[in-house]
Amino acid sequence: MARRIENWQPTDHACRDCGGRVVRISPAGPTGGGNPVFRCADCGISSSAMGPECICWCGVSHKGQQGTSYLCVHVDRAKSDPAIEIALMRSGYGTERRRSGGVQEIAVITEEGLRWAAEKVAEKAKV
Repeated sequence: MARRIENWQPTDHACRDCGGRVVRISPAGPTGGGNPVFRCADCGISSSAMGPECICWCGVSHKGQQGTSYLCVHVDRAKSDPAIEIALMRSGYGTERRRSGGVQEIAVITEEGLRWAAEKVAEKAKV
């Protein structure tokens, strides 16, 4: 029997179970709905859906609170977007945060924090 070769494509999302990098597996193989398979490169949890939100932090919110859902962002986006840089710092991430001996590439911020940071950047631009 021929061995199936999987190709892992990194995404800009972090696993909500362990914080590891979410990858898209291609070819995903047969799934009921024909959706791609997403897997955490660290803990191995996987799911099939239209997007990585099935296992990442995007859209997850605090119980009973509105406007505080999380977003996964690539830390390098902070270099070109000051609002993301501020939101990362407000969430406790630095652009050089260390994880497992290397630089963590994906961070988790809140939508509320990003909105607040964007307002601060806009206010500063008016001055």
